[in-house]
Amino acid sequence: MQNIKVCGLYVCGDQIEGSPGLFVRRCVSCSSEVEVAYFSAKCRHYLPPVCIYCGSSSDLLDDNNPYFAELYQKFSTVRPLCSVCHQSGKEAKTWGAKKFVKKPRAK
Repeated sequence: MQNIKVCGLYVCGDQIEGSPGLFVRRCVSCSSEVEVAYFSAKCRHYLPPVCIYCGSSSDLLDDNNPYFAELYQKFSTVRPLCSVCHQSGKEAKTWGAKKFVKKPRAK
């Protein structure tokens, strides 16, 4: 904790101790995906959008990208994805499948 307070730096694997109210998930590592809580409505107002895989805030695919546009037709939530992760074969994380109501056929 001292390193974070003095240098403003955290290195993956450093111990964080002695800070009341601060909880750390021990199973999270630098190779873990960004936690879903980061994208919550509470955080959305003051945290920048980042790629769910690598945490990068640059070169994110936007809603006009054909891949994302297609996903938004099928799902209500599509987590941010950068072009580097997309080009490496990673798929966007989605949630809330949209259910389409079939129109009755005209007679």
